[in-house]
This record gives sequence, C-alpha cells and structure tokens, in this order.
Amino acid sequence: MSNQLYSYDMGFGGAGLIMSYPLAKLVQKNIEDCFRRHSYSHGADLLLMTCVNDFGVSLTAHQGLHQIYENIIPRSTLKTPLETFLPWAWDPNSSLLYIFTTRPLSNDSCATPHMFSFDSIKKINDNEVQTNYVRAASRELPTCGVAGNHSADSVSRIEVLSPLTKPNQNGRTECCDVVEITDGMEIAKIKLRDCKDDELIA
Repeated sequence: MSNQLYSYDMGFGGAGLIMSYPLAKLVQKNIEDCFRRHSYSHGADLLLMTCVNDFGVSLTAHQGLHQIYENIIPRSTLKTPLETFLPWAWDPNSSLLYIFTTRPLSNDSCATPHMFSFDSIKKINDNEVQTNYVRAASRELPTCGVAGNHSADSVSRIEVLSPLTKPNQNGRTECCDVVEITDGMEIAKIKLRDCKDDELIA
C-alpha cells in the first residue's frame, strides 16, 4: 500500500535510513522551511522524503548492513533480502506478495548471518577510510557444521578498510580479504580491494 501511494520512492518499516553528512547538513538547515511548505504531510517519513526530493536527491535502496556467514554464500544469493519484515496490511491466511524476490528466514546455522550494525567511520590516511561495525545481537544458533569452518560467535566488531574513492571496475563491486582476527577472536579486520581479472565473488 505504501509503495503504491508513494511511487516506490520512500523507505518504510522503521528500519532507519542513512544520509550523507552534506545531505544531513542541508536537511538541518532547511527543515523548518520544509515544515512550512509541506504542512500537509502526515508522517516524518513522508516529510523527509518530500524535502530530500526537493533538494534534488533521490532514494537509494540499500541492500542491508554488514553480515557474516559461517559458510560461503554466492553474491547472487546475498543480493536477495531476507524476510525480516512484513507487509503493512498482513493477512496470516494469505501468501505474502512483494514486488521483489525474498529469502525466508532459517534456523540453519550455515544459512543464517551474524548481524552487525554501523558504528563509526574515520579517515585513516589520504587514501583510505575505516568503517566500524558492531554486533547487533547474538544469533543463538550452533556453529555451522561445514567441515573446516570456525564459529564467528566471538566476533563482536568488524573493521573494514576501504579506498577513499571507489575504483572504476566497470560496475563490478570490490573484493575483500580477511586481514586479521585479533583480541581473542573478537575483532575481524577486512580490507576491500580491486578484484582480479578472473576472480569470482562468492
């Protein structure tokens, strides 16, 4: 219903939104004027969407924050969101219909991610930034039983080192390496890098 009314151009459901620092400053500076111009708006989500659109900025759908799996999951699968949400007008007796493909939640330890939320970001040097994520909650599941895997239950923080500017790889995303696991398996350090010519992203 919400997307039919608002042209699929607004975030809903209480999951939050992310704004760049320049956009946040622009909103802060002009929010009172937005209130006056759009006094008919009946919700904070709608008001913010309208104001941001007035600034010439469109919604960018984010596929989620950081996840760790205890198994290798193809990127084609990871791009399909887990059903951590329900429709506004949900009827338990009917099938759930979305305008996109979803993955059902699972109690399979090898298919259920460890969830981490954004914590902070800082500039390391002229070429790199470090983005930090902290564990959102425990999975409360056993370790994935695939041979050779180690439990990620002890990891409470992820530090991602990435280039200050995204490399031009003709639309390809970056690849990464796990550089180090420190402090008694509590901190995972990951470095993003250009993918090699024949490297597949799993």
